[in-house]
Amino acid sequence: MLKRSFFICTSIAMLCILLLALPSSAASVPLNKSVLKFSIMGNWSGTSVGYTNSSGYLSVDTPTIMSIEELRGRIFSGTLYTTDEKGLPKSKRFAGVIGADGNEFIMAEFDTGLTFGRIVNKNQIECSYFVDGPDGMVFMDSFTRMPILKSSINTGI
Repeated sequence: MLKRSFFICTSIAMLCILLLALPSSAASVPLNKSVLKFSIMGNWSGTSVGYTNSSGYLSVDTPTIMSIEELRGRIFSGTLYTTDEKGLPKSKRFAGVIGADGNEFIMAEFDTGLTFGRIVNKNQIECSYFVDGPDGMVFMDSFTRMPILKSSINTGI
């Protein structure tokens, strides 16, 4: 059963990667060229609901902060800031690739998981997060762009 589940998840991930790699029109978009109408750089605050194999259905009370720190063409990277089960802060790095349509993306979290996402508009991003295996889980996140505070310009935070 576990091998079948892994095969299905892997097949779906590969299909999504292939679909994102296809151009959205007859002309291919160069990989190093941005297809975004606006920058996604900055901090995004989100809420989550999901399901884990160990706990069942969950609604996460504390916000997740997604900080997109670098964007080069269609490739981006950053850090996710969350809390663990005990409420202690934790962070993990990620990198992603934006599809040729400029809306859909796939993001790899370096320690665990794969995220499929969509840039809804300049202030909203939706994500679906997947982890396979015995500790498997799925989560849906809705992120909203955080305003830039004048004090953060001077401090770099």
